[in-house]
Amino acid sequence: IFLIITLVKKIFPGSSGSGNQKNRDRNAIIKYANKRLEQNPKDSQAISDLANLYYSEEMYDKSLHLLKLLLDQTSSNSSLNEFDIVYKYAVSAMKTGKTDEAYKYFAYARSINKDVFEINYNLGVIEFDRKSYEKAFSLFSAARQLLPDHTATIQYMGKILFHMGRFKDAVTYLKKSFELSPGDKEILYILGESYNESGQSENAYKIFQHLRPDPQYGPASCLETGKINMKKRNYAKAIEDFEIGLRHKEIAPNIRLELLY
Repeated sequence: IFLIITLVKKIFPGSSGSGNQKNRDRNAIIKYANKRLEQNPKDSQAISDLANLYYSEEMYDKSLHLLKLLLDQTSSNSSLNEFDIVYKYAVSAMKTGKTDEAYKYFAYARSINKDVFEINYNLGVIEFDRKSYEKAFSLFSAARQLLPDHTATIQYMGKILFHMGRFKDAVTYLKKSFELSPGDKEILYILGESYNESGQSENAYKIFQHLRPDPQYGPASCLETGKINMKKRNYAKAIEDFEIGLRHKEIAPNIRLELLY
């Protein structure tokens, strides 16, 4: 039995006791840090140890509070890594829904080092949500220079160009993002709209026809294929498109109205 246990430990060195060891290490960090804080509530090393522990565990509400304590010490304590603290504080703020606070400190972190993908990306997301499309596009462009094939970055850039009415430019980014994430129906639908708006109705028709059975994008796609057929005077096909659209169980009121009309 001893030989079997020894052999298992050699083959799977992390299979026995790794979880318990991790818990012991975690408890030791918390115990030691709390002991130091009892003696000195401003002990930056103890606060930093706890903040990094909670940040790594994605307990962002706790890391946010502790990192704020460290931020207050950065001006008087040169041993603290200001950039690391500012960045982690911004992430913690964003993860806990404090968007304005996150933006403020991501921007501050970017003033220290602008060549960090996550900073440019997260600032881009916030600007996109604020509908500040030009600023968002600039930030995502900076992010893409650092990580060229990041799918979400390319998706955002395509969506931004679409919202800005730059449909031909949007096609390039949306095609690329769909190649990287071929199951994304939202991107495919927006690509179809971009084709349609830029005068490439045949490409748009193929996409909308493919999406007609989709529960989410089907009704709108049926409406678009019907409109394209109407322009071509293919009235029988257009009626068929509209009827298929109306068979869907869930249809937005405005789409239903247009299909009936």
